[in-house]
Amino acid sequence: MKTKTISLVLCACAIIALFSACGSKGADVRDDVPTADIAAAIGSAAGLTEGMMEAPDTYVTVNMEPEMGVTIADLSDDYTVFMNVTSVNINEYGVFKAKDSDSAAALKTALDAYLKYRDESWMHTYLPEEYPKLENAATTAAGNYVIYTILGETEAAAAVTAFEDSLKK
Repeated sequence: MKTKTISLVLCACAIIALFSACGSKGADVRDDVPTADIAAAIGSAAGLTEGMMEAPDTYVTVNMEPEMGVTIADLSDDYTVFMNVTSVNINEYGVFKAKDSDSAAALKTALDAYLKYRDESWMHTYLPEEYPKLENAATTAAGNYVIYTILGETEAAAAVTAFEDSLKK
């Protein structure tokens, strides 16, 4: 009987610690950073300052939204997307600030759908050496912010680090 009680108390403590850790992570993330600032930090850290341009709003509304099944304006307060200017590589990344935590989760799901669409529609004869970037494309969320990266392994790792560092309190 005593062992059961101790086990229950330890289990309850573990659950409380788990919930406390989850709650504090969100509290450690800033919610006031413009996406353009985060995107600039990503570009600098990942060495993506040359040959990249900020995508116009029409890129998001015409190319991304139909594949994501949502309207970015419904989920996001702010976003910045960068893409390669020339057709020598497929480098692309985007930073989105969701309106709230529910919108952040929906935005991450939508961006995952966009990346899946890009992967499924890839023509493997076009720049085959670039396909690993798309194959390993990913989304990352922190607080109400979500990024996606279609980058090489080193650049993607630097992008995620810059993203997380930009949001530290």
